[in-house]
Amino acid sequence: SGHSRSKNDTATAKMAPSMGSFNLVMAQSLWDATMAYSIFEYWKKNKKKKIFQVNGRFHSDEGFAVVTQLKKYSPKTKVLIISTGSDDAFPKIDWSKLTGLGDFIIITDPSVPRTYKE
Repeated sequence: SGHSRSKNDTATAKMAPSMGSFNLVMAQSLWDATMAYSIFEYWKKNKKKKIFQVNGRFHSDEGFAVVTQLKKYSPKTKVLIISTGSDDAFPKIDWSKLTGLGDFIIITDPSVPRTYKE
């Protein structure tokens, strides 16, 4: 899956080849924990509302990261993950490789020009 964290502890990472990479993973883990805390705090005050959180794939695919952290605060929280990306094999996508990324998976054609700059 490319993830270096477990569902049990998103703050634990395999040792990266450089300290810079390791620090990046730790920073992302802190972002995940902070976002989960913010979502939980909002939910406590607005229990009848549904919350829509948008983030990069690394922060939610396979139920990791923000999802894992949120489940620590509220284990019974229902989460729906929409994973998006492009695939060079489009439109002949091997969906079996994408199993488990999310509840819904949206794959786009990489030959279509992007409308934003990275």
